[in-house]
Amino acid sequence: MIRIAFIVAFMAIGCAAGIVQAEPRPKAEANVADAVIRLGDLFDGIGDLAGREVGPAPAPGSRAVYRANHLAAIARAHGIAWQPSDQMVQAVVSRDAATLGHAAVLALLRGEFRRQGAPERMNINLTGGGDGIPLPRPGTAPSVESLIHDRAGGAFTAHIRLDDNDHAAQRTVHGRVEFLIRVPVPARMIRRGETVARDDIQWREINLRQLAADPVDSADQIVGRAARRTLRLNQPVRSSDLRAPIVIDKGALVTIVLNSPGIRLTSTGRALEDGADGEMIRVINMQSKRTVEATVIAKNLVRVALHRRIAAAASR
Repeated sequence: MIRIAFIVAFMAIGCAAGIVQAEPRPKAEANVADAVIRLGDLFDGIGDLAGREVGPAPAPGSRAVYRANHLAAIARAHGIAWQPSDQMVQAVVSRDAATLGHAAVLALLRGEFRRQGAPERMNINLTGGGDGIPLPRPGTAPSVESLIHDRAGGAFTAHIRLDDNDHAAQRTVHGRVEFLIRVPVPARMIRRGETVARDDIQWREINLRQLAADPVDSADQIVGRAARRTLRLNQPVRSSDLRAPIVIDKGALVTIVLNSPGIRLTSTGRALEDGADGEMIRVINMQSKRTVEATVIAKNLVRVALHRRIAAAASR
């Protein structure tokens, strides 16, 4: 009987020891993912009180320091039997930073550039705000609120809006953008007056800022045309660099056809400049030594429309 009483007493002592809670003590460091700080983020050994909210968490990527006096005030407010042993005690609470990473920022900007009509191919280099933009919380939907840039590329500034339905924030990023387009360029040096063949053309991707006015962006605009000036290898071509193929070379002997109502005369002349089909060039009549303006109508053949009296004089 004595033995049974001893066992019961021993078990009672053991059970009592099992329900004893640990002494409350501050945590030196804690990390939170939510937007609030709870008692369990600041103290160990407080049992069911751990889930109580204390206040707002620091901004993503930031931390809050609770010093001894602040911790003591929180403990009193929630009925926690704790007092600081010295004033050096503190608890540091950090919040995980949900960020919009570098690749995501580039994708966001690329989409906005395209929406504004930029070419599909581009190079974007961030010079500020590109190492990752902190989000108010995971799941925040970013959008480009404004994008300031030159249509040909260069420096830009973007304002990115971060909206999580509770509140909105804005971040600014800076950088430079190159818009790239594919254009036909000479595959060799093409001299003035040469007619361009399809084999003379290749494609090159270049910065839009390198293009001058009236650029040629189709091979069909070049092939079969003549170079008005020397076209350099791999350099973009302008419409003004091209002309119709030359059928009369400067200095060549030409046949002049003189038309007047009821009269058709021909004479020999010499071209004073190159001429393409349909162009007006200056020609000197070899017989009269007069210079006239004539329209190129074929290889080494020009036509002059004159009144009867002028036509007769020009034929003498």
